[in-house]
Amino acid sequence: MKLLKFLAILLVFTTQACKSVKTNKDNFKTKLSVFQNESEIPIKTASKTVNLNKAPFSLRFYNKAYNLENNLLYAARIAAFRDKSEFDKVKIGIATQYLPCFASGSGIAANRSGSYEHLYFMNDGHHYTMYKDSTSKRLKLLSESDSLLHLEFEINSLVYDDKTMSMENTDLSQFYLAVFIDKNLNGIIDKGELNKLTINM
Repeated sequence: MKLLKFLAILLVFTTQACKSVKTNKDNFKTKLSVFQNESEIPIKTASKTVNLNKAPFSLRFYNKAYNLENNLLYAARIAAFRDKSEFDKVKIGIATQYLPCFASGSGIAANRSGSYEHLYFMNDGHHYTMYKDSTSKRLKLLSESDSLLHLEFEINSLVYDDKTMSMENTDLSQFYLAVFIDKNLNGIIDKGELNKLTINM
């Protein structure tokens, strides 16, 4: 009888431990942060206002490796807006095909080296950022744990109104970023896959 009671308690404990590990791993995957001047700002909510200096900064997040051979196209889509009305159209529950900024074919072309030299402001385009291996240039690999990669997207200059401006010299005081990582690859913005940032400078 005591043995049965012990086994029942052990089963409950093991189940709860497994749930805890899964929850922690899920939370780990959704972490996004803004990094500037050796200071990291964690983004713990779906929408957040971030105050930055007029200086280069980066977005840091976790994702899986991009695997074209097995059609596991894990990527972070980053759209930049000056028009808040367009930014407000990006919402949880919408299929990407209905959003001009994230629709198929709306990825902004990288430069010849395969990287994004600037942050481009477009209502109908996004930065398609992924990491495949050490030859990848669109994201910087910070660390790797199991199948999760800690990645960084660096922003040093901006392109808008047909001009390129360094972060230090931009005349913008506010803009908006939508960061979407389709973790289940279903083409829909699900809860936990979208972060919306209002950047004040």
